Amino acid sequence: MLLRLVVIAMTGLVLASCHGYTQPRFDQARYPRTYKQFDLTLSWRMDRSATAYTVEGFARNTRYVSMDDLEITGTLLDGAGKTLSEATFFFFPNQLPMDEAAPFTLTLPLSPGLTPAKLRLFYRYRASEGGDGDKIHFFNSFEVQPR
Repeated sequence: MLLRLVVIAMTGLVLASCHGYTQPRFDQARYPRTYKQFDLTLSWRMDRSATAYTVEGFARNTRYVSMDDLEITGTLLDGAGKTLSEATFFFFPNQLPMDEAAPFTLTLPLSPGLTPAKLRLFYRYRASEGGDGDKIHFFNSFEVQPR
């Protein structure tokens, strides 16, 4: 009898622990910076701490039936184009359907006293236009001011 109660209590704990996570919701007011291309829209905000820049935002698939294996890499550059810091985010699940948005966070560590001149965002993915055809490999990058 005691064993049965323990099993029931443990099952309840296991099931309750999976319920606590909710997917973040996109709110344009919280992510004022935007980059739009024919295939993808990125919206983000940047925060600076004493030791790092944090880029937090959402990626929205605006073109393909699905984007597979989407990844975003952020690179902080100095005035001469030298890399100061770099971080990559891999989206999971690895398939982003059309008109869906998924959150991402890049933490770019930075030594005290360094000030980046640019932030380069690079993304790549494999696109599917439906059916059993081959996936289209695509990548793009752009640079913005890290403010």
